[in-house]
Amino acid sequence: MRRSLISMFTLVILVLFGVWACDESTTEPDGNGNGDQQDMESPTVSVSLSTQADTISGEVTITAEATDNDKVDSVQFFVDDQRITTATSSPYETNWQTITSADSMSHEVYAKAYDPAENSAESSKISRVVVPFMVSLSANVQPIFSVNCAVSGCHNAATATQGLSLESNDAHANIVDRPSSEMQSLDRIEPGDPANSFLYLKLNPSPPSGQRMPFGGPYLSEEQILTIRFWIEQGAQNN
Repeated sequence: MRRSLISMFTLVILVLFGVWACDESTTEPDGNGNGDQQDMESPTVSVSLSTQADTISGEVTITAEATDNDKVDSVQFFVDDQRITTATSSPYETNWQTITSADSMSHEVYAKAYDPAENSAESSKISRVVVPFMVSLSANVQPIFSVNCAVSGCHNAATATQGLSLESNDAHANIVDRPSSEMQSLDRIEPGDPANSFLYLKLNPSPPSGQRMPFGGPYLSEEQILTIRFWIEQGAQNN
């Protein structure tokens, strides 16, 4: 009797072990009918620009076409190996503000696509020469002055600091070829010469006198400062 109980106990143990081993060997499908096989297939990706011109300026749209055997998880956009943005849903596109690269030199644009398994692919590169666009005071520069300088209360017609109104009807006459009240050796804007334009210098870190403007921040973006610089370089026209 005792031997029978031992044999039965041993049999139960073997059965339980077999069930456990079978369970451990069972795999869940990965959605592609491949059991526990990993997705090793990389996406495909290509890029195009909204203009076919060899020389570009202003805002350019970069569009990526990306596909994958499973799905595309994200697409990253690059200019000269600097990632500018990431898109996580179709359409995969971004607006490239070329003013930050406007130096009459060639720049490379490309994209990288990733799938959920972290496989990736890189598109071919598109090279374009980026040049400064013709900056307009009314369309490009005045909106910067209005939002950041006039509306804030420091440089509007009613409460203009140092008599400097930057409202649309006053700005050009008040700044171009007019000496700075704070640093009279420099004009507020010297057409063609940002390095000797006091207003432009005040928008950058470590101005030659006083504090950086707009006073107390938030300060202008790199793109906004470059827009003003190009306007000055192009003659600071009342256009």
